[in-house]
Amino acid sequence: MESIPTRSTRLAVVPSQEFTGEGQEESYFGSGIIVDLVTELSRFSEIDVISPHSSFAPRLLEFEDSEIARELGTDLLLKVGIRKREDSVRINAHLTDPESSSLLWAEKYDVRLAELIQTQDSLVEQISAALSVRIQTSKLDSARRKPIEQLEAYDWWLRGMDYLRKGTLEGDEEAREYFENALEKDSHFARAYLGLSLSHFNEWSCQSWELRELSECRAFQYATKAFELDENDSQTHVVLGRVYWFRQQFERAETHLNRAYELNPNDADALVMLASGFTFMGDSDRGAALWERATRLNPFFPPWYYAFGGFIRIMQGDYEEGITMSLKAPISTVWIDLAAFIALAYAYLGNMEKAKAYRDIFLEAFRDKITKGRDPHPNEAFEWLVYVNAFKCPNDSETYQDGLKLAGFCSTEPSTSSIYRKSLPPTQTSSEFRLESDIRHIAFDSTHLQLPEVKGFQDLEELLKRNGEEVHCTELMGVTSETGEPYEALDSKARNDCASRIRELQTDLLEAEEANDSTRAEAIREELDPLIDYLAKAVGIGGRSRHLAAPAERARSAVTWRIRNAIKKIEAADKTIGRHFKNAVRTGAFCSYQPEKPVAWKF
Repeated sequence: MESIPTRSTRLAVVPSQEFTGEGQEESYFGSGIIVDLVTELSRFSEIDVISPHSSFAPRLLEFEDSEIARELGTDLLLKVGIRKREDSVRINAHLTDPESSSLLWAEKYDVRLAELIQTQDSLVEQISAALSVRIQTSKLDSARRKPIEQLEAYDWWLRGMDYLRKGTLEGDEEAREYFENALEKDSHFARAYLGLSLSHFNEWSCQSWELRELSECRAFQYATKAFELDENDSQTHVVLGRVYWFRQQFERAETHLNRAYELNPNDADALVMLASGFTFMGDSDRGAALWERATRLNPFFPPWYYAFGGFIRIMQGDYEEGITMSLKAPISTVWIDLAAFIALAYAYLGNMEKAKAYRDIFLEAFRDKITKGRDPHPNEAFEWLVYVNAFKCPNDSETYQDGLKLAGFCSTEPSTSSIYRKSLPPTQTSSEFRLESDIRHIAFDSTHLQLPEVKGFQDLEELLKRNGEEVHCTELMGVTSETGEPYEALDSKARNDCASRIRELQTDLLEAEEANDSTRAEAIREELDPLIDYLAKAVGIGGRSRHLAAPAERARSAVTWRIRNAIKKIEAADKTIGRHFKNAVRTGAFCSYQPEKPVAWKF
């Protein structure tokens, strides 16, 4: 569809009749307030602000609001008045809708004469932050009243953001429909891509934990697209910074987080995200300063702010204040990890009873939302917490892990939840590929691995049992004809591994493009584009796997992915064993295990 220019809210900041004060200083202050307001409001990508060169035209003072709006082509007017009092100056700000002649927002500020210039920046920041929220609320109310067929790209985006704020999987899916409708109206609407990114970012960071890798991959993919269209949107940099942080690419993460702040230091919600990000980067003092700034800009902030404020205080070592602040947030609904941070804070304070109580609160949420009702393996919750909370500074990481251990998150039982290995005695040379209690035991070349079971291991076991024999892919899939029963295109492990590979390629592509290495970039795209297409076809709404018919080609693709992903997991645990399987296993329509030297496997 042909791109339609997307129209954001247009605002004019104009002086009111009471604009000028009695003295030159007050008049200078008043003019400065309006010019700075235009600058600060321009940082919000959803607002187009008319230049003061036009809005300051003296003849506009004689016009009615509706006439000013028609003259300047604006949706809303912010009228600013300056009135001198005995020892202070009062600034009155009124946001009006000229079409309906309604007052949308009004506020007054009293500034002492001696502090006019010094307080100007703070005053402008407060007004712009409060105003941006009220403008978006006003336009959303208008969009809600419009019939669906009359909505434009910007209206679709507003409605999508409204559903996004519900903080539910259903809300995220509904939001994606609105963002996609916005892109049908305007295929170059960067904020619609950002909305799609945020919807998957929500699932990655707050909701659909079992699809964490896939959701993170999609959040990055759409944020990158938004960045390509508009590199000056601060929210895009927030998302990219958070994704790079999770990937432990800390330098890139800091670059995007710093750029997000430079572009808009007045977006209170984004500042809270930046505050936590910089704390993970090892700068908790800056994190605390940004959090305080966010609460000043948004004095009636929602309770979820406290979760991140408490986390920052805890990482600063102020455990009592961190606990007090954290307990003002809804535990386990805003941020599942919060109860774990409260537990470690109590542990460092020596209150083991409270520490264990909040550890148990976290474990209950972990069982409900992460393992989906399954009791976690020993140390699984601890290892998950370490995995999802990456600290750049080794001292911070050590403090965090020691606190978790002190709070009782570590068991003395052997871990079975994630990859680990141990050396076998020199005399033990037998090879094993054995499944026991959902754990795959792999012994080879004096090394023993224990890995969580995935379907690809079952395929490998079948090939090892039929050493040297070619096995048709449909047999490994468990179907015998072109018209077999429907099957799941990709299991959750395969989806996540596919998404992980896409992430790696996307990072490599950005590096190649930054280096102007077109040859390498083209080679990466040749692998990346089919992967994204394959994953998109295999996954339906909400990240659920599609169910497809089972022709040989589908079986070949699915089995190939399962086996390759299984070998990749082995290689991550031990390169020698992984290299043996990469060299010995063949995939395709027919699969086989053909080692250079005979291996006697036990099952």
